[in-house]
Amino acid sequence: MMKRLLTVLCVTAFALCLVSCDRYEPPALDPEQPTAYAGEDVFYCNGIQAFDQEGVLLPDFEVQSSESSRYGIALTYQNVTPLQMSAYRAQMKNAGFSLVETEYHTYFYSDTCFVGTSYTKDLSTGEVQLWWYTKSGDAPDGGLGADAAKQRIGTDCPYTLIDVTPEGVYDAVGGQIFYIPPYEREAQTDENGFATAMYMPYDLYFVTDEYALPIGFTCFAIADLDGNGQNEFWTFAYGPTSGVFTFYLWGFEDGAIKYQTLHQTEHGQLYFSHDGMGLCIEHKHPEYKDGKIAGYTVKQCRIAIIDGKAYITYQGVPLGLWGMR
Repeated sequence: MMKRLLTVLCVTAFALCLVSCDRYEPPALDPEQPTAYAGEDVFYCNGIQAFDQEGVLLPDFEVQSSESSRYGIALTYQNVTPLQMSAYRAQMKNAGFSLVETEYHTYFYSDTCFVGTSYTKDLSTGEVQLWWYTKSGDAPDGGLGADAAKQRIGTDCPYTLIDVTPEGVYDAVGGQIFYIPPYEREAQTDENGFATAMYMPYDLYFVTDEYALPIGFTCFAIADLDGNGQNEFWTFAYGPTSGVFTFYLWGFEDGAIKYQTLHQTEHGQLYFSHDGMGLCIEHKHPEYKDGKIAGYTVKQCRIAIIDGKAYITYQGVPLGLWGMR
């Protein structure tokens, strides 16, 4: 018995030696993809991802690539072994994080930080993707705390919601951005009629004193595009297809959905911009050569209201339509 205990202790100590914490400085966002804009006629915000590393413990794995993408993946590691991953879990637990494990993910939680990891079963490829959200600060004067935001959203998430509101957003539009850590839940339909799965499909919400709205693709815009004198809240969401890139354009007014269109186009990134005349949507599509990204094609699109429906148009023509309602 004693021999077995000593063996276990030695293996654990060796595993912990494989992991160390270091401070990582991610690259800045692409300056050609502005993160925020506030004008008289429009406000938009891209890149909700909070890269403040305070309270985040990162493993000393071999970094394959790093990307400060608004889509949430911050780091990709390679050649990671099951023993190293096990040691990292132990290290996070010792640091006070709560753990939730699924077949392909390990999630780490604290009251001010969430760290997610994704990998193949049994780490067969040795690749691990890691991303995190950290609390941006105390609630602004007049703003909501995490408990009030949870009630406004109507989520039964057992974990603390994380306020990731970028600086200046609350002052500009009176709303905050809250991140809901993944958690298991029963399938249901939310108040807007969107079907939900076993895990929260919308992990970012724009929350005000009056309503909470899902943020797709981690970017949103506020503008009066239909000319009725009242601002709409615009965002995107992934479509229902696999293998074909489809996405919803959502427009909300007074906290309720007003516009919904399902577009189909080349796979790529979507984000908001402003060309000096009005709100634009940039679609950045990668071009490949010999299996590698050789460059990008960028389309500058607009939102057009036609016969009471909203469409994303490029050079005056709507992007491909998969379906609408």
